[in-house]
Amino acid sequence: MVYGAPIAVVQILVIWVVLFMIFPTEVKEIPPIERPPSELSNKQKLTLGVFVFAVLAWLTGKLPDPVANVIGWSGHGYSSSMVAATVLIVLYFTDLIEEQDIKNGKWSTLLLIGGGLSLGAALEVTGLVNVISDWLMGLTSGGSPLLAIIIVVVSGLGISIIASNTASAGIFLPIAIGLGQKIGFSPVILAVAVGISTSLDFMLPVGTPPNAIAYSTGKVSMPEMIKAGILLDITGAVLTIIMAYLLWPYLI
Repeated sequence: MVYGAPIAVVQILVIWVVLFMIFPTEVKEIPPIERPPSELSNKQKLTLGVFVFAVLAWLTGKLPDPVANVIGWSGHGYSSSMVAATVLIVLYFTDLIEEQDIKNGKWSTLLLIGGGLSLGAALEVTGLVNVISDWLMGLTSGGSPLLAIIIVVVSGLGISIIASNTASAGIFLPIAIGLGQKIGFSPVILAVAVGISTSLDFMLPVGTPPNAIAYSTGKVSMPEMIKAGILLDITGAVLTIIMAYLLWPYLI
């Protein structure tokens, strides 16, 4: 939080300004929202129950060892995808959703995220990660901390544009740590820079889960995301580089 909070505060202001400049609002007045009935219908209660079940099932798939040792239970052991499939089946057979609802799902977004995860795995399995690591270390042979930060941030952000942020972080964390050890610079700073830079992408749905959620609404097109996202990516990268070089060394 200490590392990311200053970036988040400034970036929120930048996002607000950029979005209002690119997509000026035509709404002059927000109409009043009709209050929903205080009593929940049977379908609403059932939906709420299924939602609570899904959340609890996702959280208890595998419990942390300290918790498991205390309560004597390590979790149910089912994967998050199995829980999601179970929830989908329950929703369908309780008539909370219909077949057409499933067909109208944003499957393209899921395939896009899956493709990003597969790409990240392919980079690691094929050994391309090691090639990239050696190349990046060669660029910082002079031992410049600023150059190392720039390379890590730009590379982390760049790969997260075409792969998910979790896959990108998994790829670049070992590279960043090794890079810091080689040039005698704090691996912690470079590792944090990777964690933040791989979550900065606003250009494509695969970049982060919030991107995918926004795109799946159908209210934001791909060209619109790229148009606004490229500016936000640049400002986020610049902010991260400045903070990592000027502020973070004093926080270690």
